[in-house]
Amino acid sequence: MPELRPGEPLKHILASAERELVDLAYRITGKLHDDMRTAADGSRYVVTAATSGDAEFAERFGSTKPAHAPSLPGGGAHGVHADVRPISDVNEVVALVYRRSAELGLHTPARRALESSLLIDEPFLHVALVSRQTSPEWLFGLREWAGYLDARTFARRHGDQELSVPFMVELHQRLSRFTKPDRGGVFTQRSRSAPQLYPLTDREIGLIEANPYLEFRPPGNGGPFLHGGIKYRISSPEEVRTELESLSAWYNTRHQSGVDPYRLASELQQRFVSIHPWDDDYNGRSSRLLMNWSLERDGLAPSAAADFNKDLFSTTEEWTDMVRAGSDAFGERAQRLERLGNAADPVAVFGLERERERYLALLGDDKTALLEPGAMHDITMARALLERFRGNAHYKLWV
Repeated sequence: MPELRPGEPLKHILASAERELVDLAYRITGKLHDDMRTAADGSRYVVTAATSGDAEFAERFGSTKPAHAPSLPGGGAHGVHADVRPISDVNEVVALVYRRSAELGLHTPARRALESSLLIDEPFLHVALVSRQTSPEWLFGLREWAGYLDARTFARRHGDQELSVPFMVELHQRLSRFTKPDRGGVFTQRSRSAPQLYPLTDREIGLIEANPYLEFRPPGNGGPFLHGGIKYRISSPEEVRTELESLSAWYNTRHQSGVDPYRLASELQQRFVSIHPWDDDYNGRSSRLLMNWSLERDGLAPSAAADFNKDLFSTTEEWTDMVRAGSDAFGERAQRLERLGNAADPVAVFGLERERERYLALLGDDKTALLEPGAMHDITMARALLERFRGNAHYKLWV
């Protein structure tokens, strides 16, 4: 555990301690992967010598990793499933990050960076990668990463089962269990509005007004709604349940009819985030997990869309094109990673070599993190940074 030094903020000490535990867990994950062998019949297995990693893990976390991940049946609509209990102890959080990372095969920095592209907005992630930020996958915070991994593995295990309300509820419970467990899987009970940070175009306003689940809130004279906002029409648990049941029936019927899987996944995401079933927590994240579950169900790569925030400001056709492009990008990066091997540099996997060179020319090999893990981040600043790293000098550099 790091020692407290005079004048050093406590949150930095705690973050350093958590990082130490995470690094150990990832090293053990690597040991597990290194001890994988291929049998004569082509199957994969773990040799018994891997127990050295178990002992190290048990010494730090008080338990050993399971030989096989337990099955997780879907929970009830409002009842917290036994496996979705709240977790606050950092050792338990790190232990779960370790287990879920092992299950998803995230045993190298490049694989974790690739997976995090499904969670973290592209400008933030690319800035973190170009600046060689430590553990960029938990740029939003360790507990956010843990919740994402828990929900992601749960969606993977759901596999080819049909879409259902219990599945969507438990997905949200898993996202929330480390941060806001009291809100996990609880349908909204109030009217909600989201302010816009920039003026909307007439076309964007038109798309909002054409959406049956949304209403445009005109700009005010100040405060958070200076540029207007989006009001979500669904405002009671009864309405949410009805809409999610309808969404499930629509999706399951469409999936059986063999429609374009990219369009189906894109429309599922748009409809879910428009319903906005949860109280402003993880609606977008839940919708993208559902989208990627749908894509992978149909044998396609998940989508690391270039701009998550375009979903409600695009037609279904436009959003489908963006989702398809994000899926292609993820697939290409995954192929590049396989060619480069386990020692692959995340910068190379993401094709950011030019940006990295420009970063070094502008700032040198400074190890100072440009984006503080767990803090609020300004996406406009991140975009400006990337443009400067691409050689577009007219963007101001705020560092």
